[in-house]
Amino acid sequence: MAKPSQVSEEDHEAHHGGGEMVEPTAASLVTLVDADSHKILSRTEVPGIVHHVGISIDERFGAVTHPCLDAVSLIDLDSGEVTDTIATGPIPEYVVADPETGKFFVSNAGNNTISELDPDDGIVTRSFKLQGPPKHMLLLARARQLIVSESDTGRVSIVDADNGETLDTFEICGDLHGVAAGWCALIATQVNALKLKSDLNPII
Repeated sequence: MAKPSQVSEEDHEAHHGGGEMVEPTAASLVTLVDADSHKILSRTEVPGIVHHVGISIDERFGAVTHPCLDAVSLIDLDSGEVTDTIATGPIPEYVVADPETGKFFVSNAGNNTISELDPDDGIVTRSFKLQGPPKHMLLLARARQLIVSESDTGRVSIVDADNGETLDTFEICGDLHGVAAGWCALIATQVNALKLKSDLNPII
């Protein structure tokens, strides 16, 4: 992916896994830090390279994506131990916690799906299909909507978090990355641009 002009080469390589080549199966460390004291509470070794991290609303579980392993690791934040490493789908990119259900949503860019992961049972409870490869996501929990960046197709989709139905789609253009949304606006970041769509109308 091309580097945005405002981002340093070092920061770009760090985020997208560039720089020195690392074996896909190499172990990574996930560090838990106390937000108030800034003290390191634990360091947990997980298999493979880590891309994104999510924390459950009750702060019992952490979930980390391993795009090179097609899996997500679950960490018990009290013990600092990995409880499960679960295959969710090819190239799991992003993970977001659902505060309403206690589960996680994982975007699988390799097969255009989003998986729902139950951390208590350590299983994928369901998956639903999109038109393009999902990467970054945002959950509007009260509206029960996932805002999903489908990077390679240049689209941002609004997906019903309960039944997986695509409710609306915004054509932005290619090379999308991050996404943010509120009650009246949607923002998607591209390689060298910031796109704003003001006609977002989430269903309450």
